[in-house]
Amino acid sequence: MHREIELCLALDPRNLKRFLAWPVLAQPAPASEGGPPAPRQGAGRQLRAVYFDTNEGHLAERRMALRLRRATGRWEQTFKRQRPGLVREEWTHRIAAVPGAPGSATAVPALDPLGFPPREHPSGKWLQDRLADLAAVFETRVQRRSWRIEPEPGALVEVVLDRGKLVAGAREETLCEVEIELLEGPERAVWQAALALLDWVPCRVQPRSKGERGYRLAGHAAPVASGRPRLAARPDSLGALIRAGMEWVSRELASHAAVLIEGDDPEGPHQVRVQLRRLRALLRLATSELTAPAWQRVRQEARWLAREVAELRDLDVLRLETVEPIRRCLPEDAALSELVRCTEAARALARVRARRAIASVRAQRLLLEIGALAHAAIPAADALPVRPTVTERLTTLEAKVDKRARKASTDEARHALRLAYKNLRYMAEWARAADADGKRVKRTIAHATRAQLRLGQSQDAVVALERSRQLLAEVDAGLRERALGLLQGWLLAQLEND
Repeated sequence: MHREIELCLALDPRNLKRFLAWPVLAQPAPASEGGPPAPRQGAGRQLRAVYFDTNEGHLAERRMALRLRRATGRWEQTFKRQRPGLVREEWTHRIAAVPGAPGSATAVPALDPLGFPPREHPSGKWLQDRLADLAAVFETRVQRRSWRIEPEPGALVEVVLDRGKLVAGAREETLCEVEIELLEGPERAVWQAALALLDWVPCRVQPRSKGERGYRLAGHAAPVASGRPRLAARPDSLGALIRAGMEWVSRELASHAAVLIEGDDPEGPHQVRVQLRRLRALLRLATSELTAPAWQRVRQEARWLAREVAELRDLDVLRLETVEPIRRCLPEDAALSELVRCTEAARALARVRARRAIASVRAQRLLLEIGALAHAAIPAADALPVRPTVTERLTTLEAKVDKRARKASTDEARHALRLAYKNLRYMAEWARAADADGKRVKRTIAHATRAQLRLGQSQDAVVALERSRQLLAEVDAGLRERALGLLQGWLLAQLEND
């Protein structure tokens, strides 16, 4: 088994010449320590890969990939299994020539179970038991060029440019991307190389592998799920918790940013905002230890990006939780039709702004910086034991928020209090991920959730009414007043029922 550590960046084909002019690529190839001579810089080759799955898409659902790939006249079989962060487990096995068609570029050999993980491995048994159910579902056909660079002394990464397409039956998708794979040295070298590339040419973090995108094209895509933070290993210090949390946020934020950019699923902007809040809550657990400029920059940029997607998320909430339920009750009402029209027009503009922001170099640098900081040394935090430190800081914050609750008498104060309880809940989720005082943390999460929901009901009604008033500002006065009256009546009924 080989552990592959790789980051993928989507590149606009219009920026290809700029990428190829990156000065780093013109440097002589550094040799791998104790390894074979370095290949010629920029060497190219044609690759064809055929990916397999069951009819039900079981591999895609489990974030696994099984392929046969032909390069330089030979076929090899590879099975990949996604692990936390940039890591993928990989088993590669050379395949004998296709009987009767040696060297054929079109004839595809059969899968060889000898190339699967060993049967005692959960994936190996699963694959061998379903060998008869596996069939080709899509292909990749790419022209690959590769270079070796040295982001820091003692670190060696391979930079690969892939251009081509995914093919699933009659459906095709263009590929133009850069893969940065660690060959030697610390994992942070991958992020350093990516940040250096972003400084030279615009590109975008691509969280989905070719396998995941191909399965998606073939209709076998697994949903982008999200939930409370889950860490690969139990941290023993506050610094270890911060690094593990940054790695988790980096992966989740990139995945949901892609959803926002590529489609209209309301979960995209919602989860982007959630992950940004989780990020800020994580950093608040170590405010006094994370004082270096890099950490301050991430805090500031996270606030900026949250503001950029906030309007789209607010309009999604208005549409899904208020406007559409009322419209279903009165589908022919002209005033509600105007409210729907105005809401959709505003959402379209907000979506353009949010997509532009999340795809910008500024936002993509934030994603890469979060990933890079997952490998940073934090001496002050590394010296603190995680469980007592997190428990103490969570207890202190909860007392402060509860004290604020006794003084919140205005709409503005209650809104700020609701956000404070959200932050407390997110911090408590990090404490739970760190295996802090279990009962204490569960009580805090339950308490913060109840308070947040209680405050949210009335606050959401106030915001929905005010936002609708703004949206209808240019509408006929009679229609506007009827729509607002219906809206207000609905919101009051909802509050009374709750």
